[in-house]
Order: sequence, then structure tokens, then C-alpha cells
Amino acid sequence: MNRTYVTDSRGYFDIAGVLPGNYTLIASELGNGVLMTAKTAIEASAHSEDVELSLSVALIINGGIHMASGQAANISAVCITLQARDRAASLGPDPYTCPNADGTFSLFPVSPDSYFINFTGLPDGYYVRSAMLGNEDIMDSGIELQPNSTGFITVLLSPGAGRIDGTVVDDQGQPSPGATVVLIPQEDSRKEQTRFYRTTTTDDKGSFSLTNVDIGKFKLFAWQDIESDAWMDPGVVRPVESRGEPLAVKESTRSTLHLTLIPTGAH
Repeated sequence: MNRTYVTDSRGYFDIAGVLPGNYTLIASELGNGVLMTAKTAIEASAHSEDVELSLSVALIINGGIHMASGQAANISAVCITLQARDRAASLGPDPYTCPNADGTFSLFPVSPDSYFINFTGLPDGYYVRSAMLGNEDIMDSGIELQPNSTGFITVLLSPGAGRIDGTVVDDQGQPSPGATVVLIPQEDSRKEQTRFYRTTTTDDKGSFSLTNVDIGKFKLFAWQDIESDAWMDPGVVRPVESRGEPLAVKESTRSTLHLTLIPTGAH
């Protein structure tokens, strides 16, 4: 249930008819080109007390992209997004930017919140080896930004991304064209982050390739029919967990796997 309300001239609000339960209360104000936001968790009941929100000015988060071992690569298509960890209670559009020619970038406006960092448009064969906010590793754990947060995001790209090739066959051993192949990270810290997943569709011979794969532990599945992003739901994957092929991707490795199709309705 979502409700909206505009405060009066004194900054007061009264949202009536709220059912008892747990909610996230969000406030935002844009004035003179300055965005201010606030968010707090509340428990509504028949005897709920008044809630006070303190607006915070949006942050500017600067950073830079570097290449491992001084490698040169075209980063003109790379873009960086801070993706709100709680999508249902985000404070607005995800902060998004692309780097300058020298690799530097600025994310603005960034509301104090909890985020994952996401990258698109990486050069072919590259992966993100590390992402640091000051001395804090944020690649897997994400970022917790407070109203007074500062720091510089340092991103290191490496040309040693993994590659996976393979084929998919049905229970009769026949090639399965049009199958959805999904690479699912096994580290708990990565299962909520779309950037660690890889997906593709088999060709008319049942063959597939996945490139720019991150280093880590994964399982590879092939579905006959599955809704987009449903593979991020543990309840969807758990019944067919044994049908996945485990693999550990190391830097600059190329793996070949042969998968058996998970038919529609399989449990």
C-alpha cells in the first residue's frame, strides 16, 4: 500500500487510514535545484506516535576507473549505477553516470541510502576486479551512505574475465535451441545483485557462449521456459537446484559445459 501526502506550510503531515503494520516513510523536497530526502522505517498501530523526518541534502560521490597493470582499453561505453538495495523503498531514480575520458566520474544527486554498485558496457573480455570506497571493499557488500558520507570510489578493471561455452540437450539427448541459459552466483552477497548473473539463449544447434564473466563460484542452468529475472527468486531455483552445473571461474579461464534442459513445469 502506497500513500502520498504534501506537507503544510509548517512541514506537518497527517496520513489517515493506515492499516497496522510495518512501513517505510519517505520524504523528498526539490527547491532551488537542491534535492533533499529522508527515509525511516515505522511500525503503524492504533496508538502510533508522531514521526519526525530530517531532510538531508543529496550527496556527490566522485570516483575513477583504472586498468590493472596499466592496460589500455576503451571505456567510452562504461556506465556506473548505484542501485538501491531496497527497490520498493528507494528515494528516487538510481544515481547513474558515465566516466570522462580520463576515467573519472561523479554521481549526483545521491540520497543517503543503501546501494549496490553496478556496471554496464565493460570492454570485451574485462571484469571488475575491485571496487573500493576509500578503504572499504564495496564490490560485494554494497555501500551504506549516511548524510555526512564522503569518499572516492576506485574501480579496477582487469582483462581476465572468464568465458563459458557449451551446449544444451533435452532428456533424449537432442539439441535444445532457444533455451534460456542462466549463470547464478553462489556467494550469498552476490545473489541479490543482477550484475553477477549472466544470461543468454542457445542457437539453433543448442550452443551458447557467456563472456565477461566475473571471477567466483557459480551454477549454470538451462530452462526451456522461465520468466525474466525469476532465477533471482530462491523459491524458483531451489526445486531444480540439483540440475545446475557448478563451476568456479578463475581469471582468464575458458570453460566448456554440457547442460540438460530443465523442461517447463519441472520441480
